[in-house]
Amino acid sequence: MAKPGVSAKASRQLALSRYLENNPLLTDEELAGFLRVSVQTVRLDRGELSIPELRERLKKMATAGASPTAGTAREPVFTFVLPEPGAQCLPVQTVITPAMVTGHGGLNCTDYLFVLANRLALNLVNTGISITRAAKVSFKRPLKVGEKTITKAMVNQQKGNKFMVRVMATVRDELVFEGKFLIFALSGEGGVVSCE
Repeated sequence: MAKPGVSAKASRQLALSRYLENNPLLTDEELAGFLRVSVQTVRLDRGELSIPELRERLKKMATAGASPTAGTAREPVFTFVLPEPGAQCLPVQTVITPAMVTGHGGLNCTDYLFVLANRLALNLVNTGISITRAAKVSFKRPLKVGEKTITKAMVNQQKGNKFMVRVMATVRDELVFEGKFLIFALSGEGGVVSCE
């Protein structure tokens, strides 16, 4: 895995940094799976690299108010409002930006909303490593630049290591997206993540 002349640790830390540059929403458990190391190793590497934990990265993204533009892959795509302590689901506020739209008329590209919904479903299931096995989604209408969506995820059913997660996105109480995601927990105890 390491290149000649580069230690395995340095190579791993470089890979960790690149994963988080491309997707700051990755959990320590997901990073451990990608890097094939323990969660504790990921946490130690993050500490050495001065990379904050997921919650702090979310806070930083929420307060930064970054406005992504098309063609800048390193800037965050979503603006987050963190869940309230004790919440029963994971709500995320998204502001549709110019980077999210394609074609004529300023309508959004649905893949951004799908990726957000999938990420919420995966993050809601509190396991070491989990995957999306199936998804059934419905886009109710296109979104325009400047619209603010509130996306919420909640576990509807759990059977063993299988979780059925429902995700809904609204704009001013109007349903604009709905999806059901079947999540398989590959490792860990499983359960709904605490929003505290």
